Amino acid sequence: MDNTETNTLLTITDIIPQRSRTQPRRVRLSDGFTFPVSDDTLVRFALAKGVMVSQEQVREIRSQEEAFQAKQAAVAICGRRLRSRKELEEKLREKEFGSEAIAAALAFATEYGYANDTNFAQAFVRDQLLRRPVGRQRLQLELQRRGVAKQDIAEALASVFSDSDQELQLAIAAAKKKLATSRASDPQKRERSLANFLAARGFSWEIVRKVMEELK
Repeated sequence: MDNTETNTLLTITDIIPQRSRTQPRRVRLSDGFTFPVSDDTLVRFALAKGVMVSQEQVREIRSQEEAFQAKQAAVAICGRRLRSRKELEEKLREKEFGSEAIAAALAFATEYGYANDTNFAQAFVRDQLLRRPVGRQRLQLELQRRGVAKQDIAEALASVFSDSDQELQLAIAAAKKKLATSRASDPQKRERSLANFLAARGFSWEIVRKVMEELK
């Protein structure tokens, strides 16, 4: 990079007020270029009308501002509901933050407990089982899709399925509810439909077999 360009000083000619509380202010430079800044960035870099900054300083200010906005977005995203780190990263990418800003936001979210895969996995399992009976395999697959580590998944599942009978009882409850709405009159067809339903809910074929025996 040309050192002359890097060391060229520009003057802050104006700091344009916010149009609303949710919008950042904008800094206008003597070359006409403008960029958004939050109050946090204004204070951190002591930005004010008449202050002179180099091109390198402008890049640093904009980088820090993007990281700040990414952190704010991470807090808002996780505030709506718990997210895994992978989910949070995907949401931040959807908002078109750069890689460095996303990395800073993830580190911030992890440090302050907004993104914790151990807590997320346990909350996710409890929430899913409150909604409807599902099996261990379904829960494991859903957590894997969300980028949760094997150890966190194992601990979350162990907190719910302390013994095999608990999963069997969930499967029986799901089967009885399904049978109550079944319209199939043929016993074999009804049994096949029920078995496929339970398998789709994430119950192992061993559990499915036991359910069939129990219902018979």
